[in-house]
Amino acid sequence: MDYSYCSTMFSEGQAARVQAALLHTKGQRYKLSTPSNLVSTGTDGPGELCEAVFSSDLRSICAGTIVTFSDLSYHSVTSRAWSFEGGFPATSTSENPSITYDTPGVYEVSLEVSGGGGSEFTSNENYIVVLPTPGATVPYKEEFETLADLPDYNRFMVENEVGDVTWELTTLAASSGSKSAYISNYNVSNGSKDALISGTIDLSNVDEDDDIIFNFKYAYKRRYADNDEWIRFYVSNDCGETWALRKNIHGEDLDEDITGSAFTPGAWDWRQVNITNIYPDYYVSTFRYKIEFENNNGNNIFIDDINLYPSSMTSLIDEDKDFGIKVYPNPLAGEATLELVAEAGQNYNVTLHNALGEKIADIHNGSLLAGKNQIQWATDHLAKGIYILRIESDGQIQTIKLVKD
Repeated sequence: MDYSYCSTMFSEGQAARVQAALLHTKGQRYKLSTPSNLVSTGTDGPGELCEAVFSSDLRSICAGTIVTFSDLSYHSVTSRAWSFEGGFPATSTSENPSITYDTPGVYEVSLEVSGGGGSEFTSNENYIVVLPTPGATVPYKEEFETLADLPDYNRFMVENEVGDVTWELTTLAASSGSKSAYISNYNVSNGSKDALISGTIDLSNVDEDDDIIFNFKYAYKRRYADNDEWIRFYVSNDCGETWALRKNIHGEDLDEDITGSAFTPGAWDWRQVNITNIYPDYYVSTFRYKIEFENNNGNNIFIDDINLYPSSMTSLIDEDKDFGIKVYPNPLAGEATLELVAEAGQNYNVTLHNALGEKIADIHNGSLLAGKNQIQWATDHLAKGIYILRIESDGQIQTIKLVKD
């Protein structure tokens, strides 16, 4: 039986067992691989060229970045012919070429290697993703309604650690509209991580004294009481080369409820996550964020309604949502008044959160009279610092930054 060619090689486990047996002193098998015996049997030559393989130090980059490639082909490579769609230079014969990508897009990389009278070829159609610099403008909002697929190699990339189920678009449920991103995670127990990674967003024009407001909604229920599944939120100020953790939620903090069947959320199953620690050193033209989920034999996870904008744009966001919101005095002192224009037949849920996004007070939950309403609540007991007032109604959410001096 011939195991000398790539397509019929031993598995790694089989190879390890065979090597252990051949190198053992028992039975004198180790003499088979001595230099003199290899010469005598004519097996001292180089291995046969059987596969073209390459890798690179980066895959998702910003325009103007240099990518270094490595030829990992085996065996006995004597020449190489690289082709880099969208790159400069567009071709190379080097073993480890460095290529610059200046134009946003998704590009193919191919490699043909030769040696020992033969050649092998490999190509990857969507290998290099080049993102625009600067990125998308703020205010930034993602509801997934205009996406056709995940990944789309522009607004979102996907990291799938083990190559199984991962983030995809769905119409099963949505916080608003008809689409959301989700992982069909019911009964997945390999402990792998799957990340939904944004394209570039331009924060370079945000004043360093301005705060960034970032929030998104998720829906999830545990399958078993001992499920410890995680959502982690990261940010990057270098186009995704490095990441900083900004928030994590796991276990029963994701949701206390348990459902034994595959979870599909209803209108009231969505929770909002507020990120309040994106600092001025991240106000760059190539800002990116990453939402990562780690499974633990649990249930489906859904993401929707991602918002990012500087607090100075809050009034613009408010006008778009037409809540007619005002809070005074701000900075807070003694008693605060929330003024909003309500619609008949709608419920309004008003909550106060600290700078970490933790809810510290329920201000109002229920219907209001149609037209202008005023809601007062005491603030004299609050410690000095930044607070977020959250108003939710009919699937729309508005957040307002408040300050207590």
